[in-house]
Amino acid sequence: MTRNSTSLLAMKMDDQPASSHVTEGPELEVTLATAENQTYQDMLETLCNQSYNKVNATAPSPKLFVFTVYGVLLTTVGLLGIAGNLISITILSRPKMRSSINCCLIGLTSFDMIVTSTSILMFGLSEICEYTGAMTWYSNGIYQRVTPFVYPLGMIAQTGSIYLTVTVTVERYVAVCRPLQARSLCTYGRAKVYVLVVAFFSIIYNLPRFWEVSYQVCRLDNMEEIVIVVPSALRQNDHYIQIYIMWMYLFVMYLVPFLSLMVFNSFIYREVRAANQERQRLSRLERKEIGLAVMLLVVVTVFFLCNVLAFIINVLELSRIVIDELTVTSNLLVTINSSVNFIIYCIFGQKFRRVFLKMFCSRMLPASLARDRANSTYCEPSRFLTNGGATETICLPTSSGHRRSHPLATHGTPRTSLNTTMESTYHNRRNDFYEYDKKEQSSFQCFD
Repeated sequence: MTRNSTSLLAMKMDDQPASSHVTEGPELEVTLATAENQTYQDMLETLCNQSYNKVNATAPSPKLFVFTVYGVLLTTVGLLGIAGNLISITILSRPKMRSSINCCLIGLTSFDMIVTSTSILMFGLSEICEYTGAMTWYSNGIYQRVTPFVYPLGMIAQTGSIYLTVTVTVERYVAVCRPLQARSLCTYGRAKVYVLVVAFFSIIYNLPRFWEVSYQVCRLDNMEEIVIVVPSALRQNDHYIQIYIMWMYLFVMYLVPFLSLMVFNSFIYREVRAANQERQRLSRLERKEIGLAVMLLVVVTVFFLCNVLAFIINVLELSRIVIDELTVTSNLLVTINSSVNFIIYCIFGQKFRRVFLKMFCSRMLPASLARDRANSTYCEPSRFLTNGGATETICLPTSSGHRRSHPLATHGTPRTSLNTTMESTYHNRRNDFYEYDKKEQSSFQCFD
């Protein structure tokens, strides 16, 4: 049987927890290679017997490398990624964040959260069970029963994540390079349609995955029951492997999205470079679009870095070359790609960062925030006349943070000259205050 390392979420039917009573290694390969000469039921009985013999034999010690990557790194990154994706969805769903690109990012983040969850269930927890011998309740039945559903769900989420990345790229291309068409194409209503179309395509394309694997309850002669994950007859079909798993997967999941991202992002990058050279002439809206385009370029760059190894593995599969260490590393990189977008949004998304700080950090510095706002308070000037003299008071913040009154008094000055002098002094001090206020507020714009 060709092992399923061609998928980014590579589920290896011949590499499951030892405690789950499943055959590993060459024995399973031999069994499946001779499956054509057996009935499917005979093959299941052979797998059950081999699993039972393996469980009662002296098992080799688990690999430290696989446990480190799957049990420690992937599980930790996945859990942090789920938390970050939940926060991202909460922020992007707020009314003030309503926009076409944020609608697409909500869909992308949702798919990423499913990818990280399925990665933990299929790789992280199972490897922890095998290496430590803990959580036998999961490895002795639950893992085998949920895998036939978790596996296709992860593949659907992975497909949706890839094509929503392409969708966001096209949306930014239209907004930056075709601004006249953006008014009709980049709307919130159309963005919801784009997300639904991608979700529908992802489900339809991955429907055969639901019939690739199943679980089998084996009842042995001594009345003991063991549960194993077994490949279906469809998964063993040579034509299915060559056409769907190999070539269609390479074309649909790599060639089309990778080439699309390269072409559209080259146009976006060229436009961003040209805009940076004429940044002073850009309007506020244009600068905002350029900023979002830069954030997207970072997202796509991380996507390429985390998925290029999976592309290499897929090409090697065509030559029947399988390297387990590369597959393990690739699954970790895919999980990282689905977990780091929250960090990218915080670094490059000014509005996202501002809303995040308001929601989660504003209570940490209430006194500082109140003091900073008090420092920038402007007092309307009061003007009054006493015995032929005029006094004007303007409140300005001082370097120590306290307001100071500046009385401007004149005595014995003609009324016309007095008004001229006062107006001139007032406008000069007001301009000085506004310049100071801008500097002060720029330090706290993330909280405003």
